[in-house]
Amino acid sequence: VDAQPPGAAHAPTDLVLALSPGTSVLTMEFGILPGAWQAERPTDGVEIRVEFVPTEGSRQVLFSRLVQPVEQPSDRNLQRATILLPANATGKLRLRTLPGPAASIACAWAYWRKVAIR
Repeated sequence: VDAQPPGAAHAPTDLVLALSPGTSVLTMEFGILPGAWQAERPTDGVEIRVEFVPTEGSRQVLFSRLVQPVEQPSDRNLQRATILLPANATGKLRLRTLPGPAASIACAWAYWRKVAIR
């Protein structure tokens, strides 16, 4: 993807990251590989979701984005997100790739790239 190797995140995938004290923002790039939407039976899309799992308390969805490159040609491009984290957050972040609206994992060839917590 743009001459850089992506991290495969075929739906369903969870990536759990520990939060360090003082972190306040997550930045990431994500998308779906071209073969997924160019296939004979293409993907119905994926949901990219970021959840905050605090040390104490309930899980919180910080970001959710449905990526549907067949229906939305702009979703064929690399997507970027900047997500503000809860103040003084302690716990973990769960980056999730979930199946699209039809709950199909066929051709759900998503990826993440340049994930950074600062």
